Amino acid sequence: ALATMSEIPAVPIARVCSEEESSVLGISVHYLSTVFLKEVEDEFGHCDCNYYEVNQRMLASQKAKGADVICPRDGAKGCSYVDAVQILDPGNTDAANVMLSWSWQYSVRMVVRALVRWCEMEKRDPRKVFVWQCA
Repeated sequence: ALATMSEIPAVPIARVCSEEESSVLGISVHYLSTVFLKEVEDEFGHCDCNYYEVNQRMLASQKAKGADVICPRDGAKGCSYVDAVQILDPGNTDAANVMLSWSWQYSVRMVVRALVRWCEMEKRDPRKVFVWQCA
């Protein structure tokens, strides 16, 4: 039997940027300190989990924000968190202007608070600081 268009679930496609742009996409510190922290707290009941735990339950699982979004890099269903934010929450991503690495073992709360504090100390607008994070 054929399904009508209204019966077919929509699959968002994260093609609002090119593959090259996607590879350097960052998320705003503002988004991390508001939406992302809330998502982590909703999932874990706290924000003291580390990125290993977050990755397992929120980024690389069936519940991931990008689980049903088409990836701009390979065209397959399932994309990174940042690509999902790009399509589902427009305005919260842009070309990264800050890079953060080696943060897997730290708590989400600690990392996000450090980014917010850095913005304050450097007098940078958290809405305009986009972090490329290799957790």
